[in-house]
Amino acid sequence: MKRVRYVSRFRENMSPAAIQALAREASEFNSGHQITGALLATGQIFFQMIEGPRQEIDALWSRIKADPRHVDVVILSSEEGGLSRLCPDWSMKTIDLSIDASEATLPLRTLIQLIFDQHKIIDSAVEALEKATWNMLLKAELNDMERIAGM
Repeated sequence: MKRVRYVSRFRENMSPAAIQALAREASEFNSGHQITGALLATGQIFFQMIEGPRQEIDALWSRIKADPRHVDVVILSSEEGGLSRLCPDWSMKTIDLSIDASEATLPLRTLIQLIFDQHKIIDSAVEALEKATWNMLLKAELNDMERIAGM
């Protein structure tokens, strides 16, 4: 059993009808592949949790990453092992938070946006750290080579 949680941004804002069509498509696919899960949509961002047999989740993950409807796909967590399903009866439970823009859904919409934004910041920080590390390693290697050549 494998479970993946991720966020992604819609390439273009999706209407409630388009989100429902996507959810129906996902539900139909998941039903035939022993996959269950939940999808929250804000109109601009997806939060999704999918679970099922590892091979099925890995294949679905490849499809998700290639899906042109969303970009900036970021894994929040991935678990494997003797997991119990969190959504055993939902091939794809969907909640479209863009339909209900009330105060009651504001915390969820804000939290999803913050999670997405935070991961983009972390990705940028990791990239900068990797570049700085490689630059330092290369400089150290060059210094070692110059020291050896000067002996």
